[in-house]
Amino acid sequence: MLNTKFIKNSSISVLLVILSNALVFGLFTLTPWIQNLEENIGLDLLFHLRGEITPPNDTIIIAMDRSSAKILEIPEQRSIWPRKYHTRLVQQLDAAGAKVIVFDILFKNNQTETTDNAFSNAIKAAGNVILFEYLDKDVANNQASNIIINKQIRPIQTLEQSASATATFPLPKIPFKVSQYWKFTPSAGDSPSLPAVALQIYLLDYFPAFISQHPMLSVPDNNNISFAMKTIRQQLIKRYYPPPLSKNHSIESLALSNLYNNKNSEYLNFYGEAQTINTISYSRALSMSAEERRKVFHNKAIFIGASDNQQWNQYDSFHTTFTNKDGLDISGVEIAATAFSNLLESNSIKPVSLIKTFTLITLWGTVIAILCATLPAIFSLLSIIFLSLLYLTLATIVFTSYSIWLPIVMPLLIQTSLILLISVLYKNVIASREKNKIIKTFTQFIPENEIKQLLETNTSQHNKGKIVSGVILFTDIVQYTSLSESLFPEKLSQLINQYHQTVFSIIHQYGGLISDAKGDSVLAIWPSEEESVANINRYTSACHAALDISLAIDISNTHCANPSLPTRIGLHCGEFHLGIAGSKEHYEYRTTGDCINTSARITSMNKHLGTKILTSEQVLKKVNDVTTRTLGRFKLAGKENPINLSELISKKPSQKPTTNITSHSFSVGLELFRKQQWQDAKKYFSNYFNDDPAATFYIKYCDKFQQLTLPVEWDGSITMKEK
Repeated sequence: MLNTKFIKNSSISVLLVILSNALVFGLFTLTPWIQNLEENIGLDLLFHLRGEITPPNDTIIIAMDRSSAKILEIPEQRSIWPRKYHTRLVQQLDAAGAKVIVFDILFKNNQTETTDNAFSNAIKAAGNVILFEYLDKDVANNQASNIIINKQIRPIQTLEQSASATATFPLPKIPFKVSQYWKFTPSAGDSPSLPAVALQIYLLDYFPAFISQHPMLSVPDNNNISFAMKTIRQQLIKRYYPPPLSKNHSIESLALSNLYNNKNSEYLNFYGEAQTINTISYSRALSMSAEERRKVFHNKAIFIGASDNQQWNQYDSFHTTFTNKDGLDISGVEIAATAFSNLLESNSIKPVSLIKTFTLITLWGTVIAILCATLPAIFSLLSIIFLSLLYLTLATIVFTSYSIWLPIVMPLLIQTSLILLISVLYKNVIASREKNKIIKTFTQFIPENEIKQLLETNTSQHNKGKIVSGVILFTDIVQYTSLSESLFPEKLSQLINQYHQTVFSIIHQYGGLISDAKGDSVLAIWPSEEESVANINRYTSACHAALDISLAIDISNTHCANPSLPTRIGLHCGEFHLGIAGSKEHYEYRTTGDCINTSARITSMNKHLGTKILTSEQVLKKVNDVTTRTLGRFKLAGKENPINLSELISKKPSQKPTTNITSHSFSVGLELFRKQQWQDAKKYFSNYFNDDPAATFYIKYCDKFQQLTLPVEWDGSITMKEK
C-alpha cells in the first residue's frame, strides 16, 4: 500500500507536469518557431519514414537536360534553345492527344520572326498550352521606407496571345527548403499558379458539372482563364464555402473543389527524389514514333522544363526534403508537376487543425505526466520510449495512408523531454535546494564552479588548483594611507564599500571575477583554460572594464560629497595558478603567479607617468577597438625583464585628428629617446607636450641619461627602482 507522503508527492508532480505541459503548448505550439521545427524536422522525418511512393501516371515531365542539348547540338542554356524544336514538340504532343502542355521556362526574348510565329501557331493550334511568367520584385525607395513592387515578366506578346494561359510559380531559393506551393499567389494579386491553371485545363471536361452545383455562380465570358479562375474562386469562397459536393462525387469534382477552397497554399506531397515522376528527355520525346508518342502522352499532363539527374548539371533546382546526399535537388518543373499531381489526386499534405493539435498534445502530456509521477524512473522511461515509438508508428501510417501530418517535434521531443526533466528535477528538489543554498551563500567569496567542485570532491583533492591563462586588472586608490588616517573606521568602511560596489558591478558586467579586495586595492581576473575566439574577447572586456571604472570613479569624485578616491589601474595577462590555497585551519580562493605581481607594478607606474590606466603590450596585441598611447619600455621595480607599456585612453579609436597626431608625436619622441638623442628628445617633449606628466618624466630622464654613457644597443628601457 502506498504511503500518504508518496501519494501527495506524486499528485504534486502530476500537477506540475500537466501545468508545464499546458504552458509549453500555450507558449510554443502557436508560434512560428514551433511550426518551422515541425516542418523542418517532423515533416522531414515522416517523409523519410514513408519513403518514395508511386507517382500518378497522369503526369509526365519532358526534361530539357544537358544530354538533349548535346544530341541536338544546341546551347545548354535552356531559355535560348531554338524554338523550332519547341514548335515540333508541341505539334507532336498535340497530335498524340496530350490534355495540357505546360512550359516551365520563360520566353521573354524574341528569336527569329519565322520561328516565333511558327511556335505561336503551334501553341494556338494545340489550344491547351500554358506558358510560364516570372514574378520579379523591385524595390522602390522613398524617404519613409522601401516599397517592394511585384512585377510580372510575361512571355513575348506573340507567344502570350497564342497560349491558353500564362501563370507564375514562385518558389523560395536555397537556403530555404521548399515545402509548400501557391495555388493562388497573393503577391500576384491572387492569380492562379502554374499547376492550378494546368489542373483547370486538364479537368475542363468536368468543369460544367462542377459549375452546375453552384447555380448562383457567375462565370466570366472572356477567354482569360487566369482571370476567370480568380473570379470564380472569390465567388465560391464568399457564397459557397466550403464548396458543396454530391454524395457520389468523382475524384475530378473533389479535385476542383479543393482547387477553389479558401487556402492559398498547400504542402507538397513529394513522391521521392529527383525524377521520381515519369521523366522523358527532350531529345527522346522528339525522336519517338507517332504510335509511341500517342501511347505515352495521350490524355496526359505534360510539363516541359529544365531537369537533370546529376547535381552539377542542374539548371533550375530547389532544396527539398528529398534532396539526396550528393546534393541532387528537385527541379522547378518537377515541383510544379508534383503540385499538379497533388491537386489532381487531392493528396496534398494536410496538417492537423489547431483544435485537434491542442487535444492531442494535452492528452499525450497527461499520459506522460502520470507515468513519470507514478512509476519508478526506469519503468517510466521504458514506458515512455514504448509509447513514443507507438505514436511515431501511428503517425507514419496516417501520413502514408491519408497524407495527414501529425505533430512530431512538440509531443516527442519538446513536450516529453520537458515532462521528464521536470519529473527528475522534482524528485531531486530537496537535495538541489540545499545545494543551491550553499552555492548562493558562498558565491560571494568563491566562483560558483569552484563551489560545485568542492561539494563533489574533498578539499585535499581539490586544493591543487589549476594553471590558467587570463587577463589581470589591478586597481589602487591614490593616497589611501593618508585618507585612512583622517577618517573614523566606520566612515572609512562605508566609503570603501561604496567604492567596491562601483568597481565590482563594472567588473561583473564585463564577465570578470573578483579575486581579491583588500583595503585600497582590487584584483580582478578574466581566466580561461583554453584559447579561442570567444575567450580572446575577455581581453577587450578587461580593457573596457578598466575604462568604465575610471570614468565611474571620476564622476563619483566630482559629484559626491564624500572624500574623492582617485584610482590607478594596471592591466596585464599571462598564466597563473587559480584555486584553493591554505591548510585545514584556513582556506582561501587565490591567484598566484608572476603576472599577478607584474600587474601590481604596472598599476604603480601610473604614479610615475601621471596616467590613470596603463596596460602591457601583451594585452593590447589581442585588442583592436581601443585608443592607446605608447609610453615606452620599462624594467619595473624588482623585475629583470623589460615590458612595453601603453596608456589606455578610450574604448573606440578616436576619430579626432588631434588624438592621432598626439599619439604619433609621442612615439616620435620615444624613438629619439631610444636613439640617445637626448637634446632632440627633450626639445621635442618640451615643445609638444609641455603640460604632459609623461613627457615631464622623459625630460627628467633625458637630463639624467645625458650624464651617463649607455650601451649603443640599449633598447630604450628605463629601470624603475621604486614601486
